[in-house]
Amino acid sequence: QNFPGIALGAIVNLRLGEHFDLRLIPTLALSERAVKFRFSDRPNVEKNIESVFIEAPLTFKFKSVRHDNTRFYVIGGGKISYDMSSKANTEQNPFDPFLAVKPRSFYYEFGFGFDFYFPYFKFSPELKISRGLTDVLSEDRFVFSESFSSLRSNVIFLSLHFE
Repeated sequence: QNFPGIALGAIVNLRLGEHFDLRLIPTLALSERAVKFRFSDRPNVEKNIESVFIEAPLTFKFKSVRHDNTRFYVIGGGKISYDMSSKANTEQNPFDPFLAVKPRSFYYEFGFGFDFYFPYFKFSPELKISRGLTDVLSEDRFVFSESFSSLRSNVIFLSLHFE
């Protein structure tokens, strides 16, 4: 089950040419995920995974030619993420086990957006897909983690950049 999250970051931009930028956007992101387990011999269970991520996406931005005060762009790159609220190394309570995820993960990202230029700032709405490369499942002997062979994060971002 998906939940909306929120992220706040700062843009570090290196202009490589008229149409290319290299961007680093260190970010603090808050998110929640819910996994529903259906059992045939006992009641269904829902386990929530709350996360506080520190993320460092590094992307290339290819910009079109500027038309009046608008410009289209596409982005692509990678990201490393660290979940500060990971319970991967926490001891499980056998009477109330939880689904734990590993703290570190890697992603590739791609997306597109528009730059709108105003007299004192630039506004850039952006749609980005982030797909997990690494398995974040923290394996233990409980049924919640043994139900999966692997667990990867896939995230869709709608970002609003103000520069």
